[in-house]
Amino acid sequence: MVVSGCQTLKSVAPQVDSAAGVPRYDRTEWGDWVDADHDCQDTRQETLVAESLIAVTFTDSSRCKVKSGKWMDPYSGETFADPKQLDVDHMVPLGNAHISGGWSWTAERRRNYANDLAEPEHLIAVSARLNRAKSDHGPDEWRPPHEDYWCQYATEWQAIKTRWHLSMTNAEKAAINEMLANCP
Repeated sequence: MVVSGCQTLKSVAPQVDSAAGVPRYDRTEWGDWVDADHDCQDTRQETLVAESLIAVTFTDSSRCKVKSGKWMDPYSGETFADPKQLDVDHMVPLGNAHISGGWSWTAERRRNYANDLAEPEHLIAVSARLNRAKSDHGPDEWRPPHEDYWCQYATEWQAIKTRWHLSMTNAEKAAINEMLANCP
């Protein structure tokens, strides 16, 4: 079940409250950005191109690396023209995916998760500062400062957890429900 609008979540993703027995998270096990379609643009560049509000410019004629564009960071509501000020964020961070069941995935499935361009909410261009503040935290520990985005953030978090069959802690589910309860 995909959550639509701003409904309170029902049991969709399994709930857990302990990471007992989960191997330690190692970022290197999730791989780097890849160029899945072999057009010289890796996942970061593909995301920047897709999310720019205007046509991007590239650093050279090979069109492999984005030089400029216009991005609206949904976490802050700020706009950016320089991609160096942005991180491409995993809505559900890799560390969170790891403790939610991703630890048991094959290397290929972890790499696919880390580079998923199939759903636009999975990877988003956001302020580097806010992405680093978010780190691997779930919505029970970190929320976007731009509260107008909370409904979408909660809805997309749940959709990703469901699509990838990742568990949610009771604290995560409570935070999601709290954000959805305040939707317009």
